[in-house]
Amino acid sequence: MSWPMVKLHDVCLLLTDGTHYTPSNVGMGIPFLTVKDVSNAGLDFQNCSRITQEEYNKADSGNSAPKMGDVLFSKDGTVGKVHVVKESEPFAVLSSLAILKPKENLDSNYLGHILKNPLTLRQAVKNQTGSALRRIILSDIKKLEIPLPPLAEQKRIAAILDKADSLRRKNQLAIKLADQFLRAAFLELFGDPVTNPRGWNIKPLGKMVKNLDGRRIPVKASDRAITNAKYRYYGASGIIDHVDDYIFNERTLLIGEDGANLLARSTPIAFIVEGKYWVNNHAHVLAENGNLPLEYLMYAINMRSIAAYVTGSAQPKLNQEMLNKIPIQIPNQQLLDKFVKLIGTVSNLNAKFSTVPNEVLFNSLSQKAFAGEL
Repeated sequence: MSWPMVKLHDVCLLLTDGTHYTPSNVGMGIPFLTVKDVSNAGLDFQNCSRITQEEYNKADSGNSAPKMGDVLFSKDGTVGKVHVVKESEPFAVLSSLAILKPKENLDSNYLGHILKNPLTLRQAVKNQTGSALRRIILSDIKKLEIPLPPLAEQKRIAAILDKADSLRRKNQLAIKLADQFLRAAFLELFGDPVTNPRGWNIKPLGKMVKNLDGRRIPVKASDRAITNAKYRYYGASGIIDHVDDYIFNERTLLIGEDGANLLARSTPIAFIVEGKYWVNNHAHVLAENGNLPLEYLMYAINMRSIAAYVTGSAQPKLNQEMLNKIPIQIPNQQLLDKFVKLIGTVSNLNAKFSTVPNEVLFNSLSQKAFAGEL
């Protein structure tokens, strides 16, 4: 069943920016949040800035102080972070966040899930402006279209997605713990990849892999707007969309080529992919050439700083020339085999005992909700 599509400005009592002034940051006071303080884990009241009561009153009178039931949507920097406000304590937000106050016929939890939906985000990304700083303006957010089923159906869909999202978070935690274990195992077997305490021979990464960058093809967001596209579309930090065709059908190591994450390392910059998929020109594509396994190379890259090989300031970049120069330790084959086997064991355990939705399955559920099929 397909639901009627409505524009956000028609189903929100208020859709506004956070405050446009820059308040003074005080050590004590009322939380003042920016985009960096919003994540899947919630709102970061521990590390955020704080403002005086007087400044909060100004924000509150200007509708820049969210209340319970409001929905936050990031529109500057990282477009598309979403949080449904359940916190009772007062706080204010900067104009990099939009505040949506749903009407009575729109459930807040449902709106939060729909705003995270890939189809909604695709509309937002399509309307982004700026180069170094990615941004979607408030007038474009108001034009975003969402499906509007009856209120009872909204609540049912939101309850299903809430449960799936909770299970997904548990899965993410399990993956994080497994990664921490494997990092510790890497150090135990091979030593630190920068200081090289075991005295392993060193060779440049470019000699250890086969580079497939020449096969990458970027696809515009407007050309990716295809319903039920099934092939993963990778960028610098992972899957960013799906397309209806593929250009790779092999196991490779992707390494981010540009973006702030090269230095911030909030997510791994190197990750292994396999099957049928597409890669744009923001990730290097490396295949084995008979020297070192991709599993070892992935951890060797993720566990070291590559700041010395990154160029650019406004937009950090790891070009192919500098990528090829990154020094890689060459351990003995026995230890390499042991590490690869250990990764396989951990992966098998995750697959055997994990019954929770991963990112792909959750996005599939969300898209079914968008289409009225959930």
